[in-house]
Amino acid sequence: MLSRSINTSNLTLLILVTYSIFMAGFFFIPNAVDQYKFYIAAVFLPGLFLLPKIGYVLRENRLWIATLVYLGYMLCSSFWSNEFSIATLWYDLRLALYILAFLMITVTIDLEHGDRIDSILKFTCICSGIAAIISIPLWYKTNPFPDSRLIGIGTLENPNPSSYVYGFFSVLSFYYALQSKNTLLKAALLLCTSILLMFVLFTQSRAGILATLVSQLLLVIFYLRNKRVSYGISAIVGAAVIFYMLASPWMLSRLADISSPQRIHIWEHALDLIAAAPVFGSGYQTEFLAHIPDSTAVYHTAHNTFLATARDGGLVGLGLQLLVITFAFIAGLRALASNNNPIYLVLLIFGLLCMLTATDRMITRPRELWIIFWLPLALLIARETCRTADKLTKRPSPHNPP
Repeated sequence: MLSRSINTSNLTLLILVTYSIFMAGFFFIPNAVDQYKFYIAAVFLPGLFLLPKIGYVLRENRLWIATLVYLGYMLCSSFWSNEFSIATLWYDLRLALYILAFLMITVTIDLEHGDRIDSILKFTCICSGIAAIISIPLWYKTNPFPDSRLIGIGTLENPNPSSYVYGFFSVLSFYYALQSKNTLLKAALLLCTSILLMFVLFTQSRAGILATLVSQLLLVIFYLRNKRVSYGISAIVGAAVIFYMLASPWMLSRLADISSPQRIHIWEHALDLIAAAPVFGSGYQTEFLAHIPDSTAVYHTAHNTFLATARDGGLVGLGLQLLVITFAFIAGLRALASNNNPIYLVLLIFGLLCMLTATDRMITRPRELWIIFWLPLALLIARETCRTADKLTKRPSPHNPP
């Protein structure tokens, strides 16, 4: 990734270490509460000393500004919730500040130490691969194979979030393998990619499998410039996946299980709430309860980030969210055009594919959204900051015209 130097400090070097531990913590910290506390104590609080400087750098970054406006509006929508609570607003505000700090710290690391952010991400890829190697036999030692849905070790306590995060690093590992000129490192990263892909398949998460395969195929198509070879490999991989699913009734049945009609009922309920308050939404604190007909099951999430935003913030909130995503896509396309680097755009697509059928509110504790959406967004904000800096340095001075 593009390296850019603003200023080097011992504090930034310390945060490089704690940030790396935090990222690996998704796989090796025993529970989400401990990871949350570690982030606050070891990343957020030290990072506060870096924020004024990077905040000044980001003042003209439209992707960053759009993100601030979106999060600010969603927090403000709390005031017209059915049951407004100052305590809940304070809690959500703290979470939003943690997310913004995560974005700013990631941007700082990328701008000051572009090579180090690559090292951190490669390190996290290896950590995720090791966690997958441990998780698969550990899970199926006490759960039926292959019927049960795999959940990895660490802070992710559900098959779907597990598939998203492990799939994300499978894509990232594949990218680094394609880029690497070191044969041994390339082989290690390809092995890591395969193990992580196997993990995603065992989670039986439709969105996770789809996002991982689509993203990896996009990388194949980009890096193999020979169109016939690209299409051939894509066809072979696609045929292999279809054959595997047809030959494995347990997988096919899981991918088309009863969760599909359940999600349709959930989405219908979310759409009803949107229709009831279409412009400004029902408020960020309004509780979402979707009752499934002929069942005792009650769902508290919309299983679609965009429906959740429209439900809470109305069309205004959804418009602001889509504005953020539009600016992010533009930044990804610019990175592709200027640096010939597709990974930013691919990672953004990966996250959006997952968010179409899962997740709910965007303001959360460190969970899967921090990896599949906020991390790619931070990297894209850094790219836009570099582009703006390049334009300023190339702009002729009014006192010294060319």
